[in-house]
Amino acid sequence: MHFSSLSNGKESSLSSKDASAPVTLDVSITTAVILATLSSFLFFLACIIVFIYFKWRLCRHVVETRIGLVVFFLGALLTLITTLSSYEEQEIYAVYRLTLLASCGIGVLMIGCAMLFENPSPDRPLDDYGYERLSVGYMHGSLGMIIWVITIPLSILELFFAIGAARKAPNTMYAAVRYTALAQKIVQASVYYFSLRHKVARGDMRMACSWLFKIISVFNFAFFIDSLVTSNSDNDFVLSLFGNGFSIVKSAYNALLIDYRLLCCLLFLEHSLELMDVRINRPIGDILFNPEASEAMMQDSLASAVVNVEISHSSGYGYVIGLILVAMQLVTGLQYLGFVGEWTNMFPILACGVVIIFGLLLLSGDTSFPENNRERKWRETESKAIDIMVCFMGTIGFIFWFMKASYCGLWASQYSSTTDIEFYQYLSWTTVKNFAYAIVIIFQLYFFVKMGPHFGCDRESSRQRAKHFYVTTIMMALFALLISLVIDEFNGRVEKLLAEAHISSTMSIFFQAAAPIHLGFSLHMFLHFFIMSRRLSQFQYNWQYSQAEEHQHSQQSSPGNTGVWIALYKPPLREKFQHTWIKAR
Repeated sequence: MHFSSLSNGKESSLSSKDASAPVTLDVSITTAVILATLSSFLFFLACIIVFIYFKWRLCRHVVETRIGLVVFFLGALLTLITTLSSYEEQEIYAVYRLTLLASCGIGVLMIGCAMLFENPSPDRPLDDYGYERLSVGYMHGSLGMIIWVITIPLSILELFFAIGAARKAPNTMYAAVRYTALAQKIVQASVYYFSLRHKVARGDMRMACSWLFKIISVFNFAFFIDSLVTSNSDNDFVLSLFGNGFSIVKSAYNALLIDYRLLCCLLFLEHSLELMDVRINRPIGDILFNPEASEAMMQDSLASAVVNVEISHSSGYGYVIGLILVAMQLVTGLQYLGFVGEWTNMFPILACGVVIIFGLLLLSGDTSFPENNRERKWRETESKAIDIMVCFMGTIGFIFWFMKASYCGLWASQYSSTTDIEFYQYLSWTTVKNFAYAIVIIFQLYFFVKMGPHFGCDRESSRQRAKHFYVTTIMMALFALLISLVIDEFNGRVEKLLAEAHISSTMSIFFQAAAPIHLGFSLHMFLHFFIMSRRLSQFQYNWQYSQAEEHQHSQQSSPGNTGVWIALYKPPLREKFQHTWIKAR
């Protein structure tokens, strides 16, 4: 009895201690610390490996073999798990992001570009392995401009948000991450556009350069996932700081950010694979294009002296139609302020129709692609990763708008029997507009697959004035459509219905991610046709020059013209004006 009472006393004392000090089973902070440390260590280890390889040629079994690809996918998987598991621990995750931005995104990129690459030299056309040294961006000439087109508005918006974060940030590290991310984007775009894409790998550093590109690719993949996961918390902060009307600007920022990170990830990965798979062929650009025309395009002020007026008029008509469509989309946006009615939703539908009709006309009127044409082959091999990315984003956008249109159609049928006629008309117009968005995506994907950025860039095709009109009109219609999609990101009545519709959490997450992804797709389609328009414009000079050549041949073949001198105006290469006098026989 005595011992049992003692034991009971001990148990009661232990239970009282347990009740007063409960055991904490929460491991979320520990998980965030472990995963962030592992991911950071993996990035630093990859950087150390490339330094050791550069200095002493060690770790060759990792850098020069397919093991590097395995490490790349493991790193991508680890960063994915880290972001999904740690982003709610804001302080820890902010330190993790700040470390990667400053070290890998800025430091490693700049140091690696300076140490592993050099300017091309005609004195050394081959590397130490006996292969031709080609510049990094020799097959991706248009992508450098696309990156800058995305970076400039993205940086402006990020600077705006960073200034707001410095005054009213959700945590102490938020503003620091914003400013560092802004600097990293500008540095990455500048290094790539102004330096890296023009350089070649050092003679014995081809595989080290490939390894460096893998590091930068994984880095951008990590922040691509981050832009998807943290968009909701960033949206809440921006809305609390600037108000609900700022949701349109924040949606545009999300689209630009997602597009920028995914584009850089795939671009650096493709550069890495190109360095691994040694190319011994000449750049296709040297085969397909007249270098004189390319330089004439770069010297707009000089080349404008020989632009064909009729072709210029055709392009001007396309710009006029496009500007009218842009103005219509701005009028449509006034419906959210109550200034116009729901009938203005016909303007985005009209823009979709213009894209479809003129795209089909452009395809049907083209006869410049015979079978096994080298230009078509170049379109297929220019950038497979970017092509896959654009098609993926377009597919996501189609599903998004088709589902949204289906929901609106269901709600419109339910409101048709009520007395709220105004809301019924609003839902009906929105249903038709959303279905138009979904349908035009199918045609956009078809046009993207059939028409590369150099579509019709040959001497014969450049004589077709209708082609210049079609391309310019499609480009401006896509720009108007992009404006309409940005305006539709306003949190209106449909978004309130979606919030009250009790859709599954998976579909809710999909809707939140799909909207900015589709905006990125629309931006890419506009830039795609913008580049096509620029490429066509450079051949306006070729068209003029070929006319002079034809005139020369006709003068040569006609009798009685012996001793006549014909002046031909050649493209301005290094002198402002250069004339070649040819004596006709």
